[in-house]
Amino acid sequence: MEISENTQNRINLLPEHLIDQIKAGEVVERPANVLKELLENSIDANSTKVRVTIINAGLDLIAIEDNGDGMFFDELPYAFCRHATSKINNFEDIYRLNTFGFRGEALASISSVARISCHSAPRSNPEEGAKYVIHGARTVEHSKYSTHKSGTSTYVKDLFFNTPVRLKFVKSGQSEKNALKRVINSFLINYPQVEFSITWDDQDPDIYRAQEHTVNRVGEIFKKKSRKNRPEILQSYGEYLGSSCQFYISKDASKGYSGKQQFLFVNNRLFTDKKIHQIIIRNMEKFWPQGLTGDYIMQFKVPENEIDVNVHPNKTIIKFLKSNEIFSLTSATAKKLISENQDLITENHSLEINEEEANFNSLSSALFNQGADNIIADNFSGGLNLQRFQNELNQSTDFHGQSSLFGENASGQQSELTISALGENIFLFNHVERGPHFVDAQVFLDEACEHIDIDNMTPLLISEPISKDISDLENLAQYMAMGIEIERLDGHTCVLRSVSHVLEDLPYAKIATNIINDCELLKDLELQVNEVRKLLSFISFYELVEKKIAKKISPKKLRKLLK
Repeated sequence: MEISENTQNRINLLPEHLIDQIKAGEVVERPANVLKELLENSIDANSTKVRVTIINAGLDLIAIEDNGDGMFFDELPYAFCRHATSKINNFEDIYRLNTFGFRGEALASISSVARISCHSAPRSNPEEGAKYVIHGARTVEHSKYSTHKSGTSTYVKDLFFNTPVRLKFVKSGQSEKNALKRVINSFLINYPQVEFSITWDDQDPDIYRAQEHTVNRVGEIFKKKSRKNRPEILQSYGEYLGSSCQFYISKDASKGYSGKQQFLFVNNRLFTDKKIHQIIIRNMEKFWPQGLTGDYIMQFKVPENEIDVNVHPNKTIIKFLKSNEIFSLTSATAKKLISENQDLITENHSLEINEEEANFNSLSSALFNQGADNIIADNFSGGLNLQRFQNELNQSTDFHGQSSLFGENASGQQSELTISALGENIFLFNHVERGPHFVDAQVFLDEACEHIDIDNMTPLLISEPISKDISDLENLAQYMAMGIEIERLDGHTCVLRSVSHVLEDLPYAKIATNIINDCELLKDLELQVNEVRKLLSFISFYELVEKKIAKKISPKKLRKLLK
């Protein structure tokens, strides 16, 4: 067989500017990444004043002007070369970092997808500065720049001008602005000694004067626009085996996470860690009223050789050498703050007791005042098997008299959350720390369906027939948003072709029939415990509690209910 040579498929070395554009995707995903890298450079350059200007959520302009150390004429072009850096000299230096940047990729990546103009003057001799202009990784100008003060001014314009496909992945203007604000706030918190000026579009600048104490800057960050005064800030400090932790929280709390200022830092570097976040939230449940959360900031100081920041291109994921010690330090510091503010906990606890009383009264009324035993009409759609519930309680009471319906996993360890079926689509969720909660599976499933993604449908190997008279073919498209793809075979028969990932582990054929017949999703259906547990991958137990889908009731109240 003859093989024709196709020169288009031959292996070739890519030009440097194209390599930069490809690699930029690892560092520059959105405007917030650009802002973060430029602010890090200003801080690393020992700036005491930083001016930030942002236009059109950073897509049109991100400008950073500082009074830092600056760069000489010959140095400035190297700042835009890949792997050119003043931060490290050998591989071992990665584990002794005391600066933000170290890869030498940021400016090269940014300059490959934007138009940049940079003016810089060294502190030792401001007259020996330089101006450097680079568009899409191609140098446009490199000239002398003389001034009377040191510092660097970097103007990033027309982000993604030469890679328009990336603009499709940029989120809404408000979403991008929120991400930019989070980056700015992270620097405001960690560098109170630096004065910042922040200008958005054509608005007046927000000035953050240098502060002697971090807590003053924290108060500025936690302050809501709707309030005239700063909220009350509580703080605590902990140390453990060479690492330390400074913890700040707001006394105020509210539902949801929108607008919340929740930050984790290690050595002044912003990072994310779900486990540390969960440890904080769980401990603060004793402080914030039931179902509410507030603002928090936790700042770790850890020896540089005990963390690895070279895990993710954006450097937001940190690998701790002694992660268990960090988790213990987190928990101990949070508990210390609670112990130092017991009077406030008592105040919040009274609010929680009132809510539990309301839940109890609601359940009691539904059980015994609706004219039918074992039916919860208002708050729960199914029936409650009281005898089964009583048996489970009797078999699982510990010596403190508290309900402890916690199962054990294969290794014999206690599960964090267990689920018991108490009747038709009524489930008892028992959490090792949060205690028992009632959940209506119908309400749970309705909430989980809010996470349906029409781009993430599972095709069925065998289509499921559904009987329904549908005269208007266009009506079938509306069911996609509900998690089912329906195709009409004739005037009386439709088939289910694919289902949402939310529904694929449930009796989806019957659920689909209920959907197109405008019935409740679980009409004539009874979910099993394993099916309910799978829904937790779309909406967590903590979210159920926060949204009051999971209704808390104490073991004592449950026993009272069953008497």
